[in-house]
Amino acid sequence: MTADACGCEVVSGPAEASTLGNIMLQAVATGHLADVGSGRTAIAESVQCSVFTPRRGAPWDEAYARFCALAKNRIDRHGAFEKPLESLAVSQRPSEV
Repeated sequence: MTADACGCEVVSGPAEASTLGNIMLQAVATGHLADVGSGRTAIAESVQCSVFTPRRGAPWDEAYARFCALAKNRIDRHGAFEKPLESLAVSQRPSEV
């Protein structure tokens, strides 16, 4: 759902990602791992990640259009942003990241 809504690929790691990162930094600090890079490599080789590719669809485009309309209404009442919301339209987002 996040990939669909954002229009970009999402990589999801394990639920224990924070714990693994903490352990990895402790291993670097105590000299069990040479550096953060080798720790990241060790973690990447030890866990399975899921990759979610966005699926384009009208419901997300419609929801984004509603969001833009609501934001525009708020801007009209409270002042403008530097960059117009129309420049962020879903149809203008890159198809690949």
